[in-house]
Amino acid sequence: MNKKQLIIFVAIIGILGIFFACTLSDDGEETSSSTYKITYDGNGNIGGTVPSDNNTYEEGVTVPVLTNAGSLSRIPDAGTGEAFKFLGWNTQINGNGIDFTEGSAFTMGSANVTLYAKWGAFDLRDTGPSGNLIFYDKGVYNSGWRYLEAAPTDQGSSEWIYGVTPQNTENGNTSTAIGSGQMNSEYIIDQFAHERSAAEVCLNYVYSSTYSDWFLPSLDELTEMYNNLHDQLTPLGGFGTVRYWSSSEQNAIWAWAVSFFNGTSVSNLSKNNSCYVRPIRAF
Repeated sequence: MNKKQLIIFVAIIGILGIFFACTLSDDGEETSSSTYKITYDGNGNIGGTVPSDNNTYEEGVTVPVLTNAGSLSRIPDAGTGEAFKFLGWNTQINGNGIDFTEGSAFTMGSANVTLYAKWGAFDLRDTGPSGNLIFYDKGVYNSGWRYLEAAPTDQGSSEWIYGVTPQNTENGNTSTAIGSGQMNSEYIIDQFAHERSAAEVCLNYVYSSTYSDWFLPSLDELTEMYNNLHDQLTPLGGFGTVRYWSSSEQNAIWAWAVSFFNGTSVSNLSKNNSCYVRPIRAF
């Protein structure tokens, strides 16, 4: 082999070496075979921004797990309408792989890695979609909701109803049951000669210029709010030790309230009394 042939041979070997040293990553970008990428997948999110890590990592190095700084959300879920909270990252789309919390780290292996957002149920006293406290979970999503959350503050005090004689709701339709607060509130303000009421205060309430679907809780809903937020080792919600109106009536004269001093249900409270008002919403 003469000198010219040797130079050509060396050049060909060099080109082949460069070609075989490179492979295509999962997303089609060319990367070194000895370095790997991490990709974040929102896994069904309908809001927020998926984190992006543009670095490449060699096998064996420590890789930081990014936070949900882009506020990924699945509220409500695009498929069912159910709300989910972000639980962290997982190596499998179904959440059955290895969990990683935000700000943790792992050791890069010999392949590209995809981390999927992991979604799950809210817990009592979690922050709900509106940014306020969840106090009830019925355990299943149906009829358009699963959870109840409380407004952040009282909306002053008000009569149960004013300007209606007798002061019973339209056809006497209110209920004490969980899930009835919305309808109760609408029955109250639908009465002929209705002027103002605690229910109207709640139905007119708007939080953060976004959430306007509030209502006055039924007796059982109000009791859950007392039990799960106020009557705890660490009380939440900023409630006073005062009586709060429910949207449940006892009869044409009286309506139900709950004392947040001790959780007692008060049935013989005249509807023209003023009690405190705390709106709630379902999601």
